Amino acid sequence: MCCYQTLYLCRDTGYVIRCVHCGNMVIAFGNLLLTFPEEEFAPFRNWIKKCHARHAGAEEPDERSVILPATGERISMLLSPHELGAFVCMLDMADTEWQSQHIMSLLRGN
Repeated sequence: MCCYQTLYLCRDTGYVIRCVHCGNMVIAFGNLLLTFPEEEFAPFRNWIKKCHARHAGAEEPDERSVILPATGERISMLLSPHELGAFVCMLDMADTEWQSQHIMSLLRGN
C-alpha cells in the first residue's frame, strides 16, 4: 500500500508526492496528472527545464502554444510559456524538498 510524502503542495498550482514504498512520483499540475518511477523524475525535470528555456521570451506568454509530447503517440500536453515556467518552479521546489528529506533521513540513520 502506498504511503506518500508530500514534496510540493499548492492549491493554485498542484502537487508533487512520492510513495515511500514503491517509489512512484505523482505530479498534478493544472489538469495534468503524471505518474512515473522516481528515477525518471530528474530526467523529466531537466527536459521540462530545457523546454522552458527554448520558449523563454515568448511574445504571447499566456497563449497555450507549447506542445509537449507525452508517453502515447497521440497524447500531448499543451501549456503556455507562463504555465511552463510555473511547472518548472514547482518541479524545482519539489526536488529541493526531496533532497532535503533525503539528507535528513541520512542524518537520522534511516
